[in-house]
Amino acid sequence: MARFPGVTGCIDWTHVRIKSPGGEDAEVFRNRKGVFSVNVQAVTGPQLQFYDVVASWPGSVHDSRIFDSSRVRVLYEERRVPGVLLGDMRYACHPFLMTPFHNPAKEDTGRVRQVQPEFLMHLN
Repeated sequence: MARFPGVTGCIDWTHVRIKSPGGEDAEVFRNRKGVFSVNVQAVTGPQLQFYDVVASWPGSVHDSRIFDSSRVRVLYEERRVPGVLLGDMRYACHPFLMTPFHNPAKEDTGRVRQVQPEFLMHLN
């Protein structure tokens, strides 16, 4: 998948705009941009099919919290699903979740800087 051997799924999230739900808990649906939303996490496979969709969290909840609480994390972590997920830098790197280099200049002086542009090109 995307020239990354062993990758069986890609994970990302998006905000789906909603009207204010009203009531005392309405503000938890306001995201960091000030818009009421539901934070939706999705995992897709190599043929762009959806493997998992979680659309039950308010907009103020960070995507890493949604992932940490998700069934898909447990499935990959326990190796009940083969391969690894490919995610963006908002996710923490795990043995089952590959993410971009966070700060390669501090991590390595040579090889990382050499391969980072190609890695990021395939990631996008």
